[in-house]
Amino acid sequence: MSKSTVKKEDIEIKDEVIEEAPVSAIEVVEIPEKKERPVIIQKEATKPLYESILDFAAPRYNGKPLLINDFLKSTVPVHIGIGQPEWAKQDFSKKVRHALEKLVTDRKIVVQSDVHTRLGKAFYHGDNPVTQYHSIASLPIYIELI
Repeated sequence: MSKSTVKKEDIEIKDEVIEEAPVSAIEVVEIPEKKERPVIIQKEATKPLYESILDFAAPRYNGKPLLINDFLKSTVPVHIGIGQPEWAKQDFSKKVRHALEKLVTDRKIVVQSDVHTRLGKAFYHGDNPVTQYHSIASLPIYIELI
């Protein structure tokens, strides 16, 4: 193999100016922004749950037992998407149980049949071997103010 060499005299240099395209000839395409689902942000509760329960029950109590399940569901953010809603989870049921136990021990309310003691505890339904947990959806909670 032989190497070929290039001499400076053999190279021709051209000075050409490449014209730029006018701005009006360039087509501007706008890319639409991706629309995202709105995010619901709920402010942290400033009061403990047991105080919220008392504030809810006091003006509504008329001497008859008061069902508080729907109120308890309203204390958590609205459920969006797949999965369990927050109010159906075991940890929320335990929080409700502890709040109701505090009100009962402070002698501010009476819970009918002491159903609040079963919140968050396991049970088996029929022949289904899957463990389920009592929540405010499976236990109606009636309270009376003292």
